[in-house]
Amino acid sequence: MRDGSRPSAGLVSEPDTLSAHTPMMQQYLRIKAQHPDVLLFYRMGDFYELFYEDARRAAKLLDIALTQRGASAGAPIPMAGVPVATLDTYLARLVRRGESVAICEQRGEPGQARGPMEREVVRIVTPGTITDEALLDERRECTLASVHAAAGRFAVAWLDLAAGRFTLMELADLDALDAEMERIRPAECLIAEGAAPALASLLARRDTPVRLRPPWHFDTDTATRALCEQFHTHDLAGFGCADRPLGVAAAGALLAYVRETQKSALPHLRGIATEDRDGALQMDPATRRNLELDESLAGRPELTLAGVVDRTATAMGARLLRRWLHRPLRDHARLNARYDAVERLRHDAALTPLAAPLAAIGDLERILARVLSRSDKPVRVRPPWHFDAGAAARALCEQFQTHDLAGFGCDHAPLGVAAAGALLSYVRETQRSALPHLRGIAVEERDGALQMDPATRRNLELDESLAGRPELTLAGVVDRTATAMG
Repeated sequence: MRDGSRPSAGLVSEPDTLSAHTPMMQQYLRIKAQHPDVLLFYRMGDFYELFYEDARRAAKLLDIALTQRGASAGAPIPMAGVPVATLDTYLARLVRRGESVAICEQRGEPGQARGPMEREVVRIVTPGTITDEALLDERRECTLASVHAAAGRFAVAWLDLAAGRFTLMELADLDALDAEMERIRPAECLIAEGAAPALASLLARRDTPVRLRPPWHFDTDTATRALCEQFHTHDLAGFGCADRPLGVAAAGALLAYVRETQKSALPHLRGIATEDRDGALQMDPATRRNLELDESLAGRPELTLAGVVDRTATAMGARLLRRWLHRPLRDHARLNARYDAVERLRHDAALTPLAAPLAAIGDLERILARVLSRSDKPVRVRPPWHFDAGAAARALCEQFQTHDLAGFGCDHAPLGVAAAGALLSYVRETQRSALPHLRGIAVEERDGALQMDPATRRNLELDESLAGRPELTLAGVVDRTATAMG
C-alpha cells in the first residue's frame, strides 16, 4: 500500500509566518495549505512552478532541475518547473508513480489586479480520476475504488471516471474482498480513517495508493442523499442498491472524493450498477493471476487470454471484453444471448463488414465523458425521441420549407440530421417564436480541413492565450477586420 495521505512536510520546515513572505509567496502558501497532500502546480505564465518541498520532490520524481527563485522571508526559495505545453507528459509520469497533482491556474488579465494575479486550483489529478486521453491506456479501464467495512461485512464501490461507469458490491468476508480487489485492480483506493486493521492490512499488500478519508464521508444517509442528488432520483431503488447500506456508503464517499478533485459538475455520472458476487464464477487472487487473463506473468501481454482473443475494432470493445473475461457469468440465459450475438456477427453477411466503420468512430464512451465533464456550460438532457432521424428530417424540411434535405448535402448523414433536429426542437421550445432567419443548414466534412487534437489546438493559441494575454494569440496578431462579422 502506498499511503496517499502524505503530509507536505516542506511547509513546516520553511518559514511559516505569512506576513514575512512576498505577496506572491503568501498567495502560494495559502493555496498550498488547502492542498497539503498533493503536488501543487502553480501557474506562472508559460510554466507550472513548484516551490519548497514540492519542488524537491518533483525534481527527483521527474528528473528536472531544482533551482532557486530569489528569497522570501529572508530565505532562498527552492523551485522547479515544467512547461505548460508539455504538462500531460509530466502528469503521466507522476500518476504512474501514484502521485496526485493540484493544477492551479491564473485568473483574470495580467496587470489588471493589484498584487499577484488571482489563482485557483481548477482540478486535482489523481491516479484513479484521470480522464485525459494522453494519460490513459485506451484498451484498459482506470478505476477508483472505495472500500467500507462494518459488523464483519465489507463493500466496495468503483468508478471508471473516464467512461462514467459506476458500480458497487457488498461482500461477506475479507477473502471475498481480496478476490474482488484483484479483479478490479483500482489505480487508487479510498478507506475511512481508523478503518479496521484487517482491512488496512489487506490493502497494505497491494501496490495501490490509499487515501484516508474522514469517517463521516462513509455515512449511509449522507451518501444516499448525495447519490440521489447526482442521479436526479428520489431514492436508489431503481439501481438495486437501496438495501445495500455498506455499498451505498462506499459509493457516497467515492462520489464526494471525485467532486472534490474534479471541481466540476459530473453530468455523465447518471446511475450506478449493483453486482452480486454469486452472479459470476468466483476466483481467488492466485487463480486469477495464474490464468493470465490479461496480465502475463512473463511480461508478454500477447500471450494472455485477452491478447489471444481480442480482435475488437474499438477501444470500447476491448475494455468490455476484459470486463467479461474477468467476470465469467453463471447466468445461462445471458451467456446464450452473448453466444447468439457472436454467432450472428460471424455468419450474417450483412453484419460482417461492421468492423471497418466501427474502427473509425473513435472512443465515443470516453470522448462524450470528457466533453460533458470539462464543459463549463450547462448540459441539457433531452428525450431520446428528439434525436429520431426521421422526425428530425421532417422538422428541418418544415423549417427550411423544402421537400427534402438533398439540397443541403445532408440527406445521407442521419446522425447529423438527428442532432440538428434535436437542436432545432430545443431552440423552438426555448425561444417560443418563429425562427424565419433559420433558412438552411451547412454540412462540413472533417477531412476538408487540417485536423488537430485538443492539446495541439490549445497550444497553438489560435484565439485563446494560455497566459491570459489575448493580444498574443494568432487572432490577436492578425485581426485587422473592420467589422465584428469579419
